[in-house]
Amino acid sequence: MGAHLEAAKLYYSAIEYYQGSDKDRLIRFYEPYAYECYLTNRIREAIIYQGRALKILKEKDDKEKTGNCLRFLSRLWWFDGNRKNAEKYAGEAIEVLEEQPSSKAKAMAFSIWRS
Repeated sequence: MGAHLEAAKLYYSAIEYYQGSDKDRLIRFYEPYAYECYLTNRIREAIIYQGRALKILKEKDDKEKTGNCLRFLSRLWWFDGNRKNAEKYAGEAIEVLEEQPSSKAKAMAFSIWRS
């Protein structure tokens, strides 16, 4: 747990002090920070930063990464106790990925879907 807390602190420091506008770099900060927050039971913080990553990924129109981001947001909302949002994001992940080729992200999204 200590290593994940330290990793979260480092990612947050990188986010806080980054002054550039490179959206790819921001995604490389936001997504791992959100994951470390998830691992350290800071679910609300994880939702915020995964949401920020999602906004950038949608702008970039990267279907696979967008779908995977939506899938992870679904998991985060589930752990936050919000079934409605969890199902909403799971459904969006499926919509984004269903016409894409087979991939790990697609398999993971379909594994959580409840129709």
